[in-house]
Amino acid sequence: MSLIITACGGNGAGIAGGTGGSASSGGGSAQTNEPLTIYPSLLTVPLGQTVTLEAKAKGNKAVTWSSSDTSVATIDENGRLSPVAEGETIITVSLADDASVTDACGVLVTADGNIFLWE
Repeated sequence: MSLIITACGGNGAGIAGGTGGSASSGGGSAQTNEPLTIYPSLLTVPLGQTVTLEAKAKGNKAVTWSSSDTSVATIDENGRLSPVAEGETIITVSLADDASVTDACGVLVTADGNIFLWE
């Protein structure tokens, strides 16, 4: 199963806690003056699920994605997150032409449960 995120949220990183309940992608895109934002800012995802994160860059600039711990979760060039093992990682999105402009999403990978998103 794959979930595609279609909203845009705030800045920040951290690790999401808790399991159970249902997934929600929020509503619509938030307006921001930030040069780059990622949605969600916190995420809990069980093994076997994939989630496509969304980044909004001013001027629709190209972005690059990375995971601080690829043994927990990987992320491809389109923002598709794939859990690998239980644990925590930080997903970072950067402007392709200026790697100093970043935003991040804290990710907790669990053995089972539901997907949780936080703005």
